[in-house]
Amino acid sequence: MTGRLHARPWAQRPSVTAWVRLRRLLVAVALIAGVIAVPIPAHAAGPAASVTFTDAPSYVALDGRVTLSGTVRNTGTVPLFTVQVLTWRDPSPITSRTALTAALARDPNAATGTRIVDEGAFVNIGSPGAPWQPGETASFTVSATVTQLGLTTAGVYLVGVHVRASTDGSASYQTYGRGRTLLPVTRTGAPVGPVAPVATVVWLSSKPSLLRPSVTSGATVLAQATFRDDHLAGELTGRLGALLEAAAAESAAYAIDPALYREVAEMAAGYEVRQGPTTTTGAGRAAAQAWLARFATLPPERGYRLPYGNPDLALGAATNDAGMLDRATAALVDVPAVAGLPLLVRSPDGAADGRFLGYVARLKPAVVLAHTRSGPVGLSSVAGTVVATESVTANAGPGPDDPTTALQVRQRQLADSYVAALDGAGSVRVMSDAADVAATTGPLPPWQSRTPLASIVPTGQWSEGVGTGTPAGRLSTATVTVVTTLATSLARYGDLTAAPVDAARVAARALAPVVSQDWADDAEAAAYALDATSPYAGAFDAVRLRVAKKVTMTSHTNQFPVTVSNSLSAPIVVSVRFTTSNAGRLSVPDTLPISVAAGESVTVNVSPQATLNGEVDVVAQIVTQAGAAVGEPEKFIIEATEVGRVAWVIVILSGLVLAVATVLRIRQVARDGRGRS
Repeated sequence: MTGRLHARPWAQRPSVTAWVRLRRLLVAVALIAGVIAVPIPAHAAGPAASVTFTDAPSYVALDGRVTLSGTVRNTGTVPLFTVQVLTWRDPSPITSRTALTAALARDPNAATGTRIVDEGAFVNIGSPGAPWQPGETASFTVSATVTQLGLTTAGVYLVGVHVRASTDGSASYQTYGRGRTLLPVTRTGAPVGPVAPVATVVWLSSKPSLLRPSVTSGATVLAQATFRDDHLAGELTGRLGALLEAAAAESAAYAIDPALYREVAEMAAGYEVRQGPTTTTGAGRAAAQAWLARFATLPPERGYRLPYGNPDLALGAATNDAGMLDRATAALVDVPAVAGLPLLVRSPDGAADGRFLGYVARLKPAVVLAHTRSGPVGLSSVAGTVVATESVTANAGPGPDDPTTALQVRQRQLADSYVAALDGAGSVRVMSDAADVAATTGPLPPWQSRTPLASIVPTGQWSEGVGTGTPAGRLSTATVTVVTTLATSLARYGDLTAAPVDAARVAARALAPVVSQDWADDAEAAAYALDATSPYAGAFDAVRLRVAKKVTMTSHTNQFPVTVSNSLSAPIVVSVRFTTSNAGRLSVPDTLPISVAAGESVTVNVSPQATLNGEVDVVAQIVTQAGAAVGEPEKFIIEATEVGRVAWVIVILSGLVLAVATVLRIRQVARDGRGRS
C-alpha cells in the first residue's frame, strides 16, 4: 500500500557484494566445465532483496505517467524492517545506439540517478514494525508523472525502483535491492519524432535430425528416411507452426534452411526414427504434410533461403573454411523447391566484420543481416547489401534484476528500435521462436512503420566502425576438425566405390548440417556427425582380403589365388598391391582393377615370377584406384623350389653348346691350315 515515508531515504549503496560476483563467475566456469563445483546458497548472505517487474508502460510521452508493478522478495538470510519500494530514475536521456550500449555496460548497482519520494511514487511493504522474513514476497505498484521524474527530452531512460529497509527496526535505512528497465519517452503529440522503417524476417530452421534420406524408384519408396530423433514432430505444430503463421503476415519476409525443408518433406512421405538399436515409426507425418501445405501458400517474392544446414558462418570465417561453403552449395541441389530463392545470411550472434563479409561474399548473398552501431538501415559491402538488424530478443534488460523476463526483453527491443530511429536508421526484426513472435507481431510503436525487406536499398557504405564486433557462435574449431576428418573418410569412400560424385553428394548432405548454428555446442554437433556418417566412415573395415599363408612355386611362373570380400551395401572397385622383401629374387605384379558387388566376394589369380629358390616374405594390400590402403594388409610367404634346378639345366646346356662350338671351330682352323700347305 502507499503511505507516508518512514524516513528520508539514505544515499544508495551497491547491494551486490564481491562474493556474489565471485559466485557468478564460479558458476559460469563450472557450467563450462560441466560440473557445478560450488554449492549455491538459497539466500544471499546477510540482507538482500530482489525485484521482478510484472508491468510497465511500453513507452510514454513527455506529458504521460509511468506506473511500475512487480514483486519483491527477501532473498537474504536476515529479517528486514520498515521495507519500502521507491521509484527511481536516471534523468540522462539516451538518444543513440552508441549511448545505449554505453549505458548498458555500466555497473547496474552503481550509485546513479535519484529516488522519487512523492505520494504514490513509493509503497510500504508489510506491517509497520513487523519483520519481513527471508523468503517472503510482496507485490508493489508505484507511479509518477514524467514531469515528476524530471525527464524533459525525448529519448530512452533507465527507470525502476529501489528496495530500502533496516535490519534492526531503526531508521538506519539501506538499499538492499534494485530493479531497472528501459523506457522510451516520446515527444508530446504527433508526430512523436522520427519514423523509421522496420522489416520483419521469420527465421525457419531447427536442429538437424535426418540421418539417411529415403530411397525411391520412380513413385515407389524402397526405403523410408531415417531420423535420429522426432523433435520436429512437436516443433511443426509448436514453434515452427507459430513462425509459419507469422510469416503469412503482410510484408513479413521469411528465410528457410533448405535442410529443414528437406527434412519436413521426408517426414511427409513417411519416416522412421532410429535411436540406438531401436527403430520406430515417426509420429510427425501428418504435421509435416500440413506444414508443407501452409508453407506452399507463402508468397515466394517474400521468401529467402539460408545456406544449407544454417551453418555457423562466424566459425567458417574465423577458420577460412572453404569446405563449409562448398558443402552448403553442393547440398542445395537436392532441394529444388527452395533452391531458387535469394540467399540471406547472418552470423549466429548477428555481428559482422570485414573478415566475415569477405568470407560470405563467396556465396553471393542477396542480403546480409547484421547488427550495427550507427548509420542507415541499408549499407553496401563486399558481400552485397548489409541490412541492419535490431538486437535479437534474447538480448537482455539492464539488470541487476533478472534481465531475461519477457517484460525486460520487450523493453530492450523497444529501446533498441527507438534509438535507431533517433539515429535516423530503420532496422530488421528477426523472429526465431514463440517469444520473438509475441514481441514482434503486435502493433508497432509510433516511431516505426512496416516495410518489406526487399524494399530496403543501400544508402551508405559499410565500415568497421559500423559493425558491433567480431561475430561468434557456439561451435569451435573442434567441430571443424571433426568435419575435416569425416570429409576425408567420405572422399575415400567415394574412391573405394568408384563413385566420387555420389560420395561428394553424401558428404554435402551429411556434413553441412554438422556446423549448424542450431547446435548448442560441439558435443551435440559431433554426436550428429558420427550418427550421420556411420555407414560410410567405417567402410574400409568392411572390405577384407584372403590369401594363403604360404604359397609354394614349382616353376618360375606359378599362380595363386587371392579373394576380396565386400560386406558394404555398395559395389567397390579395388586392386591388390604386393610388396616383397627381396624383389631381386621374387616379384609379384599388382592385380588389375577388381569389381566386387555389394555383399559379394571375388577371387582372382596372381602370377609371381621367381629367379632363385627360397622363401620370400610378401605383403598384400587392397588399395583404391587412387592408391589409398583399404583394410588390414595380409602377410604371407612364397617359396620357390624348382627355380634352381631349371637354372642348372640351362647352365649345363649352355656349356655343352659352348663346347661343341669350340670343337667345331678348332677343326675348321685345322682344315684351313692344311689347305694353305
